[in-house]
Amino acid sequence: MRFEYQGSYENLAPKAVAALTNLDGVPLFHHVQEMRHPLEIYLTTFSDVLEQKLSLIELLNEASTELPYIGNAKTGWEKKIIAATDHWLDSVIQHVDSCKGILSSFYGANEAKQQAKRISAFSKDIEQYRKQVATIVNLIKHKHRFLRLVYFHWVGGFVPGYFVEGVVDEGVLGPDPLVHANANTAISYNRDIPLQLANIFSISAVLAQHIYEITKRPVCVNADKPFRDPNLAKVIKLVSVMRLEFFPDEVKKPVPFVKYQDKESETIRVLIELPSKRGRPQAVPENSRITTTFRVGEIARTCKLPYFGTEVPA
Repeated sequence: MRFEYQGSYENLAPKAVAALTNLDGVPLFHHVQEMRHPLEIYLTTFSDVLEQKLSLIELLNEASTELPYIGNAKTGWEKKIIAATDHWLDSVIQHVDSCKGILSSFYGANEAKQQAKRISAFSKDIEQYRKQVATIVNLIKHKHRFLRLVYFHWVGGFVPGYFVEGVVDEGVLGPDPLVHANANTAISYNRDIPLQLANIFSISAVLAQHIYEITKRPVCVNADKPFRDPNLAKVIKLVSVMRLEFFPDEVKKPVPFVKYQDKESETIRVLIELPSKRGRPQAVPENSRITTTFRVGEIARTCKLPYFGTEVPA
């Protein structure tokens, strides 16, 4: 996936926005289905993703700035970050799944078969982007899993992340093997936040292609209807300066790359790539300390830590 943009702040938007602003004269059935206009669905859910992502990044930056206080005078920051992560992941899934409703709005009551075929094709096209987040959200909602914070820290360094706490063995809690390989890994924010941003833009491009196949309308930006969400440029700019310091297992995974430049007062340049060869991530130092949290219950009173081997503690 490659998204490249150069122009004004106002017209910076994912590709689907351009497709959805060129629907004059196209039959739509959202009102019959008691839904918002498809453009409004997209903008509303996408804006929520940006808002939740921005809140999370600001909390992470605050924790990094106050690194000397971690585990000392400052308390409660871990819960705030995990709560923000939960809200962000929920908003991502809500946005991605809303794209199916957007496609549904192009089909009338007598076109049920065509609608089902289109949504099935779209779901297949985006499965690789949706799968990780959907698995995590479903485990939390339906299998009583919890998000837990984990961070590597050393003198002058701090790389936070999270994992899904699940049942590793009878009476043993740890990284859920349905998400984390061998129940021995976690997810760093340094990789996951840029990754999910790239995935959102990938899904937007897929949605735009499906809209084109339905309407045969060219995907072009309508200058009379700019996006105008200041959080988009702000989020991309903040993501672009996140350090390429990943958890040990992540350095061999596809690398997301986000670049943001202010060329002039009213002109910006954005590049989002996945996978990218532009960035060279480095693993956290081997002598790093690892800190995490668990909630020990009445029955499960043993914890397996990520990155401490695959053997399950007795």
